[in-house]
Amino acid sequence: MPVLETAPALGERAVRYAALHGLLSSVLPRLADLPTVQRAALRAAFGGGGPAPGPLATAARDLLTLAQGPVLLCVEDMDLLDPASRDTLRALARLCAGTGVGMIITERAAPAPGEPAPDARTATLGPLPAPEARRLVALAGRVTAYAEEELVLRVARGNPLALTELSLSATLSPDTAGLGTLPATPRLAQAYARDLEGMSPAARDVLLIGALSTSPAVQDVLTAAARLTGDDDAARTGLKEALARGLLTRHDTARDSAPGGGDRRVAERQLGTRGRHGSGRCSSARG
Repeated sequence: MPVLETAPALGERAVRYAALHGLLSSVLPRLADLPTVQRAALRAAFGGGGPAPGPLATAARDLLTLAQGPVLLCVEDMDLLDPASRDTLRALARLCAGTGVGMIITERAAPAPGEPAPDARTATLGPLPAPEARRLVALAGRVTAYAEEELVLRVARGNPLALTELSLSATLSPDTAGLGTLPATPRLAQAYARDLEGMSPAARDVLLIGALSTSPAVQDVLTAAARLTGDDDAARTGLKEALARGLLTRHDTARDSAPGGGDRRVAERQLGTRGRHGSGRCSSARG
């Protein structure tokens, strides 16, 4: 059975129908077999225009049903796709009942209210209990040592995505698990980048300091951020924002999402001027 996939990409969120084009790219050679109206709708969409989601979804469904046998569509992080693709795929899901086209859709947020797709089943994934979390880490096959496994379990806190993606990877020895940090995978780094959108400069500074700091003490991070910004109040406000967004937690986690360049070097100098004391613990994190 053919499996067609699409997922969000940071550089494509402002490109209309980018995700839909990626999903249908392998079947587009059959475009000439469609009736004129459907063919024109798809060509217009991928040429920068496009009709309303309903007619375009109908054209996409008809294109997919040209295949011999069933087709499975896998749409990852639907809520993060470009809006034009997202609206069209929601309409497509409502049109697939009774056809050989099936869809598996994942979303990080609750689906928008609206008419559900016929025969749709929804499964909400929350934090896994400890035994299931450990089993998922083993099934993912990314960790190679006991200490690394314990670190992944502690950092992920039951989050299924983190449990399947986090590891010390081939670039670090499992012996470094004692340092308490994990490198961010490319997918998690993209998620971090999306989380940075709309953050205040003060919150970004605090997050940068937290990502670079080798000290887990909240006061160390806050003091270094205040030195970087030159404003104690702004640093405290930034810390509250980062905590509220879940980008700083009181658990150790991936640090590789920290920005680079001049900002990073300035932050490193500020951290170097701060002694290692204070109360509380925090780290750069993604929940």
